[in-house]
Amino acid sequence: MFDKDIQFSTKDSADALIKILLGALVISLLSPIKVDLGDDIDLTLQSLVILLVAMSFGWQKGIAALLIYLLVGALGVPVFPGHVGGYERLLGSLGGFYFGFALATLVCGFWASHIQPRQFHWNVLNWMLGHALILFAGFYWFWQFDPPGDNWLNQLAVLVPGMMIKIAFGVLAMHVIERMVIRGKAR
Repeated sequence: MFDKDIQFSTKDSADALIKILLGALVISLLSPIKVDLGDDIDLTLQSLVILLVAMSFGWQKGIAALLIYLLVGALGVPVFPGHVGGYERLLGSLGGFYFGFALATLVCGFWASHIQPRQFHWNVLNWMLGHALILFAGFYWFWQFDPPGDNWLNQLAVLVPGMMIKIAFGVLAMHVIERMVIRGKAR
């Protein structure tokens, strides 16, 4: 976690507010982006940036940034994947993923602040845990609308390549941020 290493203000309350608003802005700007991987598979940046904010600034600032993002999206601003907005997205068949984001933000942000996240294996495990929580909540909710039947493994397998890409980028992003923080302290 880089909350103590990256400071935008000497006042704690101002620094926290800036990090929360910056986190919400980054989530809102990058989450609508979808990359088509073919065969009706889209890769969104949503879970990557949500977890990056939580693991960088901690669960409190991460959940505050996420709640702002969700509120803005629920009010109709097109910040959800595919440049859509509206509360229907949160209450529809994909709503569980949004609850999963909150759960993953709390767990992974807490873990990043209390268990050595800068060690590679802990960082990888934290990213894997975050995506597993998101998938679990998302599929549990989704299956209440559309029970999986015999093809639940296929439904899950569709998301695994994108999840692995985001885990790799997340671990790499944390490493790059750490290197920048170390270089900044050396100056």
